[in-house]
Amino acid sequence: MAGQGAGTIVVPVGRRPGAPAPFCGRLSAENRGACCASSHCFRCKRKLASAIASAGKGRLDLAVLLSAGKYRMLSKWCRVALGFGIMLATAACSTGPDPILPVGSAAYEVIPEGNVFAPRRVEIGPSDTLRVTVFREPDLSLDSVIVDPDGNIQIPLLGTVDAAGLTAAEFGRDLERRFATRFLVDPSVTVAITQSSQRQVTVAGAVTQPGVFEIPGRISLVDAVALARGPTNIAKYDQVVVFRRVSGERVGGVFDLGAISAGISPDIEILAGDQVIVGTDGLKQAYRDALQAAPLLNVFQTFAVLSDSNNNNDNSPSN
Repeated sequence: MAGQGAGTIVVPVGRRPGAPAPFCGRLSAENRGACCASSHCFRCKRKLASAIASAGKGRLDLAVLLSAGKYRMLSKWCRVALGFGIMLATAACSTGPDPILPVGSAAYEVIPEGNVFAPRRVEIGPSDTLRVTVFREPDLSLDSVIVDPDGNIQIPLLGTVDAAGLTAAEFGRDLERRFATRFLVDPSVTVAITQSSQRQVTVAGAVTQPGVFEIPGRISLVDAVALARGPTNIAKYDQVVVFRRVSGERVGGVFDLGAISAGISPDIEILAGDQVIVGTDGLKQAYRDALQAAPLLNVFQTFAVLSDSNNNNDNSPSN
């Protein structure tokens, strides 16, 4: 716009009656803190707040107020409030998932959909708790035994036995073979994983109860979010990120939970060790955080009252 100094940014906030341009004040590199002589800027507080909110959605350029007419200096606290609003909206613009992460069909190539009802191999690992039952041999049975960091457990008569990397059924057959070799005739051994340290998933972000949860069997993305009591009212359903370790590398994808819940997009299987992060509506979150700390509109309303009272004093006839 003609007449603006370099670096001047503009926020349209309404037209002042009689002003040649549709702006109510000016704050630029040349006129620091300058404003129109009346309290019009403060009366535009709602429009200003609306403009700041719109800027967070990328519809407007954040700026300072431009006007024609007489100028006066804004108060220190008004400048602080305006700067806070600009900072708030700018921060809101930068929220959202990492743009490097694949979205849509590309996300399903990194983290494919899965049949959560199909059987899946569950292996014994360090820190898992097992129950070992030897039929008709209570002295050889173990109600609870923890797998050590090396993947071993202590079994009566057998000593140290490696269990890591085997399923419960495979480990049971291995124990049967070991007992039959030296101690028992036709033994029958049942092994169960009663608690698995590896069967955990992390759910964070805009969920009601974020945390680390035990996976009750095979679960999907929708099931994982349900473990955390579901999304909050500021959640972005189309910005749900899933991180996973694949061949030692951390990969991830962005999924649309709303489309999955509606049956439009396929669900994915959540594996042990996955991290699910439900995104937030950055603008709404930023506004809520800001209003809890120092209500922006209330700040401008306070300035409006102060400005109106000052103008009334300026316009009152002197004795």
